[in-house]
Amino acid sequence: MSEPYQLELIRPYANAGVTAVVTINSGALIAGLSQAANLDFVPDAALVCALFIWAFGVTTGVATWGASYHAAVALTSADHENDMRWRRVATSLFHTSLSMFLLGFVAIGVSLLG
Repeated sequence: MSEPYQLELIRPYANAGVTAVVTINSGALIAGLSQAANLDFVPDAALVCALFIWAFGVTTGVATWGASYHAAVALTSADHENDMRWRRVATSLFHTSLSMFLLGFVAIGVSLLG
């Protein structure tokens, strides 16, 4: 199976994954901001930290699209080395964004334990 064909097969999944990490981090950020006044049981520092983490998750999720674009440009110009580099960058950004979603909740959860 040729590489362009393989990329066509995974493209919808990759696009959905990037959209998902941006959406979940955005949703957590918006929910945290809109409910901040009602979260008086959460220490302010923990809430601010969680909001920052989710904002960073949105940023890294959006940056994934840029890295994916650079990978696609390198692929079409047959620059295999650059293509692989940008794929690794995009993958790392995606996983960072996903981790930020979970880490925001950990920041709040740990603050409630102490």
